[in-house]
Amino acid sequence: AHNFSSHLGDLDRSREWLETSSWVKLGEDWSHGDNYCAVSKYGSQNPDEDFAETMSAYRYNGKMLKEKCPEKYAFAKEKVFQGREFLNNSCSR
Repeated sequence: AHNFSSHLGDLDRSREWLETSSWVKLGEDWSHGDNYCAVSKYGSQNPDEDFAETMSAYRYNGKMLKEKCPEKYAFAKEKVFQGREFLNNSCSR
């Protein structure tokens, strides 16, 4: 997922990702706002890891992500996976 971000113009630091996922920079540190939806504890460290964990959840546990964090799900669907969804075991649209 870090590679996806890099090839898509550092998508994990884009204004749209930061707003969607509720990240703000406070000095040298990152913090998430009240509307933050945690995909995993590890992803809660910073926007880069949050992006990676979100993309992994989208691909391997899409139904959970869609239900738990619908804004992140929509971002991944549109910006990374070009509309392809993985909501069942067959990994088809």
